[in-house]
Amino acid sequence: MKNLLILNKILKKWQSIVFVGLSFSLALPITIAWVCLGIGIGIEILIALTNTNFSYFKLYLKPLAKHPLFYPILSFGLINFFSGWLNGGISEGIYSFFSLKAMLILFYVLIVIRRYRPIKSVIFTSLIISGSMSALAGIMQQLFDWHFTKFKYLQATGLNTTPMNFAGEMQIYASFAIMLLFNKNYAKLGKFFDKKIIIIALSAICLLGLLCSCERSAIIGFSVATAVFIFMFYKNKLRLFMFIILAISINLIIPNLRLRLFSLWHWQNDVSVLVRLKVYLIALSKFLTSPLYGIGPRFFPHIYFPQIFVPYHESYLHHAHSNYLQILATLGIIGLIVYLWLMFSIFKTCFRQKADGVKLGIALATLSLMVSGLFEYNFGSGQIRLLQMFMYGLL
Repeated sequence: MKNLLILNKILKKWQSIVFVGLSFSLALPITIAWVCLGIGIGIEILIALTNTNFSYFKLYLKPLAKHPLFYPILSFGLINFFSGWLNGGISEGIYSFFSLKAMLILFYVLIVIRRYRPIKSVIFTSLIISGSMSALAGIMQQLFDWHFTKFKYLQATGLNTTPMNFAGEMQIYASFAIMLLFNKNYAKLGKFFDKKIIIIALSAICLLGLLCSCERSAIIGFSVATAVFIFMFYKNKLRLFMFIILAISINLIIPNLRLRLFSLWHWQNDVSVLVRLKVYLIALSKFLTSPLYGIGPRFFPHIYFPQIFVPYHESYLHHAHSNYLQILATLGIIGLIVYLWLMFSIFKTCFRQKADGVKLGIALATLSLMVSGLFEYNFGSGQIRLLQMFMYGLL
């Protein structure tokens, strides 16, 4: 019994280290994050097994059911299971359910944070540092045309592997840093990083990283969400116009972004826009074949577009390029209602008490991703979903 107690204490110390490592790895290629999460879950299982007073369930597992996101996430998992089952049998239902495995990170975070509440400041700092490092990599890519991916993208990829994943993560990191700054909550960060000048610099770096991604949907989503938040929470509307002027000025400085934004004026000749319109029509046609529970999470058709071929990647699309149309097509009306319930629950959690910079940052990031989700299936990205769910666990 004594040896188990000693082992339990050692495991808890290791868990805190792995947890910090996981928070840092979320800006890196997804394999690293999965390895950290796998190690963390393994250690947590050992902590539960070496718990000598058998209180683990009562202390850590039972409270999960009281979290405001527990039932929306469970419901979303169940609609994935039943849609897969009804369209492809029980095995397809199981595969569809486990396709949401990235959401598990939320419950892991809740358990670890419950045990180590003071570690939050370390986690906030780790997130800001890793996000800023990825943003700096993206800025360098645009300035010096340096890329470490096999294919030389027009957009930046940061420490990630694709522009869309990088842009989605930058939406989250920039929202988080800026809200900490505007609400003067940077004291929540660790030493050295709790100074105003430091958080101003890190916020600027994350924002520049987002702009250097040159992902139009992400930049539009972030701009709309920021404008909404300024009107809702800040009396001085002059800040909104300052933000717009600054954003326009920066956009003009980045050639690739300027090129992509200006091409929208002639959207009839923009390959990206035309492909999206075709995919939207296909998604709507699939929705009409099974409007209640969809065609199944993994049964969206593979659509071949030779004009968007990227070497070392698939030459076809297998999603609707929109969160809402993808969910409507694959999970039907029931799936879309559950998804909107999940999003509503996130906002409700952020604003149920006096919102601080952390909660406002998470809410801003969520709204930003929802707006850009009109034109991108960012909710289907494992990389973005891991970071999203990790942040929700910090609420």
